[in-house]
Amino acid sequence: MADDDTARRGLARNLTARLHACSHDELRVIDVILTRLEGGREQYGELDLSKPRDWRRERAEEIIDAAFYEACEVLCARDVKLRAIAERPVDEHVDLLDEHGSQQ
Repeated sequence: MADDDTARRGLARNLTARLHACSHDELRVIDVILTRLEGGREQYGELDLSKPRDWRRERAEEIIDAAFYEACEVLCARDVKLRAIAERPVDEHVDLLDEHGSQQ
């Protein structure tokens, strides 16, 4: 346990020094990742890599979730655009369509 604590303190010092070299945007990325780690710790407890998990399956599930969210966002944006078109006078609709009758 003492060795783990010593290693943890050393790693924390190393990370602190490395963070000083990061740009503002790099720090923002690290902050987002740390926020996710903190949320996971609150919800599931401390990460313990010694406990077996199916990381490949979990990653695949997350990728599928991301694709789902992306599709939802695309469809919602498309719906907003279609509602905006529908609210315009009919003579303006022609200008919004290309020669094949699809939306621009």
